[in-house]
Amino acid sequence: MKIIIACILSFAVSAITGKFLVPELRKLKAGQSIREDGPTWHAGKAGTPTMGGLMFILGIFVSILICGWKGMMAGDFEHLYIFFFALIFGGTLRSALAAALAGFLASGYLLLCEQHELPGGFCKISCAALITLVCILACRVLGTPASHSIIGSLMILTPGIAFTMGIRDFVQGDYLSGTIRMIDALLIAASIAIGTGLVLSLTSLLTGVTVV
Repeated sequence: MKIIIACILSFAVSAITGKFLVPELRKLKAGQSIREDGPTWHAGKAGTPTMGGLMFILGIFVSILICGWKGMMAGDFEHLYIFFFALIFGGTLRSALAAALAGFLASGYLLLCEQHELPGGFCKISCAALITLVCILACRVLGTPASHSIIGSLMILTPGIAFTMGIRDFVQGDYLSGTIRMIDALLIAASIAIGTGLVLSLTSLLTGVTVV
């Protein structure tokens, strides 16, 4: 019964938040652009907010908080830990907090890049570098290894959607669009690796300490 209540509550909070959040994101021009060389049915996605997932995160958080309130009063906070993505990779709560900080700053930075129409490759490389640097500094302050935080935070940059859409285009016979999306996914992955590797190499060079 508690699971059903949690699902309904999460849906309600997400729906209400989305009603106000999506228009504000559109005003900030935080929408995705659609390639002109892709299939025509992709055009309907133009302007879709790229940070709209915030409403789902808020809905899940409120649901976890309310439905787990009784447990928290008894001193059990384990259910809150699953809210942080870094914990999936075996990190600690401190790693998750560092990842949350890096993810928040990265989202703001990407929004700023979109507003100033900066090149996509530069945005990905610099954002990956920013995430890595923030995780290293935050984890050093919190006294925990940075590897789990870096992995968890970089997940927001991974080209999962582009890769999946590329495969779908191939299956539907749209080989041109599929090839473009697969190349796009590979370039994004390479950009993430370059930005992360640059910061890790500089950190190792300047401090003499290997982070991961």
